[in-house]
Amino acid sequence: MSDGMKLEESRVQNVLTSKPSSSGKMEEYYAFKLRKEKVENARALGKLSQAEETSLNGISELDQLELKALARLYKLSDNSPELLQYFAITHCSTREEVATKLAKKQLRKQLVDEAVNKVLSPESVAGAVQTSLNASRTARASGEGFGLGRATF
Repeated sequence: MSDGMKLEESRVQNVLTSKPSSSGKMEEYYAFKLRKEKVENARALGKLSQAEETSLNGISELDQLELKALARLYKLSDNSPELLQYFAITHCSTREEVATKLAKKQLRKQLVDEAVNKVLSPESVAGAVQTSLNASRTARASGEGFGLGRATF
C-alpha cells in the first residue's frame, strides 16, 4: 500500500509526555483536517464500519475536559476575581489557554493517581502515615520526642 493510501497517522504524544511545539495549533488543525478527509475517503470506499467511523470522529477525554472547563470559564465575568486568579496561576491570557492548561493538569493528575494507586494502595499509605503520627504523638506526650527531654518550667 502506498504512503498516500495509509489510514493510520503518526500518534501525537500522550498528555503525560507531550511538549508544545512552536506551531502546535496549526499542526493540530491540519492533522484534524487530514484525519477527517481520510475518514471520508475510507467511508466512501466502504473500508470503515459505522462503529469505526463513529470512533474516529469522536472526541478525546482531554478535549471533553477542555470544553467543560471552557464552558465554566465563560460563565465568569471578564473581571471576576476567580477568572483573574485562573489567569494568574496558569500564566495564560485567554480563557481557551486556561481551559487547555487546566484540562491537561487535571488529566495528568488523574493518570498519575491511578498509576500510583496500582502500586501503593491508599489504605496502606494511610495506615503507614497514621502509625507514624501516632508514634510521634506518643513520643511527644511522654517527653521523649524531638530531643527536648522533659520540660520543667
